[in-house]
Amino acid sequence: MAIHTADPITRAGVVELLRAVPRAGLVDRVGPGVVVVIAVGDADEGVLVGVDALVAGAVPVVLATGRVRPALRTVAARRGVAVVGGSDADFDDLARELSEIIEHGPALPVEPGRGRLTPREAAVLRLLAEGLSTAEVAVRLAYSERTVKNIVYDLTVRLDVRNRTHAVALAIREGLI
Repeated sequence: MAIHTADPITRAGVVELLRAVPRAGLVDRVGPGVVVVIAVGDADEGVLVGVDALVAGAVPVVLATGRVRPALRTVAARRGVAVVGGSDADFDDLARELSEIIEHGPALPVEPGRGRLTPREAAVLRLLAEGLSTAEVAVRLAYSERTVKNIVYDLTVRLDVRNRTHAVALAIREGLI
């Protein structure tokens, strides 16, 4: 993983977080197989301009943030940027989300022009397809209910589907779950 932060204190915190993530190694350069972690305290859509300038969409990007402005998750998802964190996330949530990205690699394609399905999104959709409720999905994946709701909301907006049932149907039809 390559880390980009605005200050050395934030960088030290991200480095410490990554020590809890199996198979996470730090590199200095962006290239094939490298996930870029960009850490900011307060994120809005303007942060994504900086993301584009840093990586030009060539590698998987994770935006780790303490506070997420409402429209950011949707705009980021459309650009293929995973947003982790938020006011309800803790150290373990962030470590788990980064582990999934490392373990499963880049996101899976959906339909041309529709975006990508991340391993985390696929896991949520699989459990919803099995008939689990939001609360049951949260327990099974060790996420907060708010995180599961955010994942489902982001999917419905990004994939331009009407509801969670439509998202599950699309994922099944495309062979993604």
